[in-house]
Amino acid sequence: NIFLKESKQGTACKNILGTNLTINGNKENYYLNNSFNTEWKWDKTDLATLNDANDIKERAKLPTYQLSNNFQLVKRINQHALSLYSFTLLQSASHELDIYNDEEAWEQSVFSKYLFNNNYASYSFAIKNWVLSLTGGISFFLHDMESELYKYTSLPDVLASNDVSTSYISTYLTPKLEWNKKVLIFTLQCPVNYYHY
Repeated sequence: NIFLKESKQGTACKNILGTNLTINGNKENYYLNNSFNTEWKWDKTDLATLNDANDIKERAKLPTYQLSNNFQLVKRINQHALSLYSFTLLQSASHELDIYNDEEAWEQSVFSKYLFNNNYASYSFAIKNWVLSLTGGISFFLHDMESELYKYTSLPDVLASNDVSTSYISTYLTPKLEWNKKVLIFTLQCPVNYYHY
């Protein structure tokens, strides 16, 4: 039988800083809201695993930065109504991980960033029992990720890397005609969509 005595010790440090700025307006003929947010994280971790056979140490740095903005406007003029909406999210992360002992060492780094945006507008007006509306919007997503893995040994260093990009865009336009007569409602709409990946 082989018995190993193992012990672990480590420290973790978590830091976060966030801000929020909100503008809000609510009047008789319009409603406005805009919210801007930031979030900054920088976390660190140190961990050591000790046993009779080997000592393994780990060190990680995990900073993440994020910005977002949410905008909404609704305005009414007599029988006309206009709505505008926009949301944007940007995030960036650069993470590093080191694992090493007395003989070998591994180092991995991952850098990731993405941008998401969604916008739409809607306009409608009413004439007696008829309501005509038009809604259109566009959204897109962009994502880039790069990673590298190093292994340091007495042999030549080994490097493994990845570089991945993802994107899509979506647009739509929907005209709609609605007729309302007490308990009877008639709706005609013709949505048009376009997607690109």
